[in-house]
Amino acid sequence: MLDLHSFMGLIVEDVCLGNVNGRSCSEFLISTVESAFSSKGYQVVRNKVFNGGYITRHYGQMPQVEVLQIEIRYPTYLKPTQLDRDYVPGWNVAEFERAKFNFEAIFSKIAASCADNLTAS
Repeated sequence: MLDLHSFMGLIVEDVCLGNVNGRSCSEFLISTVESAFSSKGYQVVRNKVFNGGYITRHYGQMPQVEVLQIEIRYPTYLKPTQLDRDYVPGWNVAEFERAKFNFEAIFSKIAASCADNLTAS
């Protein structure tokens, strides 16, 4: 299970992966996700400020369930001028299109790696 969120502030990296400090998912899953984001040039950290909220903690303790929280910094997909405004930002910006293209590739890579890992097991 991937629990996706966005953030601003607190840390400067593009992506923060949270697995409750190693308790909600395997090293394989977090490494696969980290590698996929890094391969597209995103700065990735683990469990730095965002180490997993309720969903990650609750479902991550269930048998046979792996949960990883993924926090993505707003400027990764929005124009800086759209932030800190009193209105919902528009999505028709180059940053969003670039991120959408990158995220499609990233999540395809993650899915393929996970499928390969299942068939190898």
